[in-house]
Amino acid sequence: MTLSPRPAALALAAVLLLVLGTPRAHAAGAFAGETIIHVGDGGHAAWMIGQSQDVGFKYTYVSFLWLDLWSWGGTYCVYQRFEHKYWPISRAEAAQLLNKNEAELEPPFRYRYPLGLIVFGPVFLLGAVGWATQERAKRAAAEAVKLAEDPKYREATTTALVPAGADDAETAAAFEAGVQQLVTAGVDRATAEQNLKTIVASAVTCPACRRRHLLGTVTCRCGTKLPTTAPGTE
Repeated sequence: MTLSPRPAALALAAVLLLVLGTPRAHAAGAFAGETIIHVGDGGHAAWMIGQSQDVGFKYTYVSFLWLDLWSWGGTYCVYQRFEHKYWPISRAEAAQLLNKNEAELEPPFRYRYPLGLIVFGPVFLLGAVGWATQERAKRAAAEAVKLAEDPKYREATTTALVPAGADDAETAAAFEAGVQQLVTAGVDRATAEQNLKTIVASAVTCPACRRRHLLGTVTCRCGTKLPTTAPGTE
């Protein structure tokens, strides 16, 4: 069989830079493909299988900056280093060629614990968490705009919003007053609290006077143009 590098997904390839490298059994440069890690010398018995004494572990990988992010499909093999060819063998056959007990053989560390996943995994995880948080904020902002179309909620929000920087007691008192307006207007208290909290969380702050306004308000009373996006959605 012949090693056949395959192109990586376009989304991943777009951000790859040719900066780092790790040894490969074939021509490096592919962002996804197959590679072989040398395991040992199989002697004449290996030569009879693939005209080579080299025993290796072949697997498929996806890499970022030439560090493996994920690996799968591992198998032992006899391989030719420069011809880029390999012959799959079983674990038992590999152990026999290497004069080892089968129990002694285990996949190479790099296959079991891809270095790229260790290095970049936390970064990708933080990015995913940040993206998910931003998406939730966008959905909440859209819901806030829809809720604020109801005159009851617009009036209650005007009551509930206090200038940025107000102390906790003032903020809590204003919010409670807004909730009471909604309850008086016939809205269930639990629903009133949840919906008003959504609207308040998406309110925008005037950069000049620090007053807070409903998302979608164009200008503050002081004449300053207001932000067009809710906090956390940029």
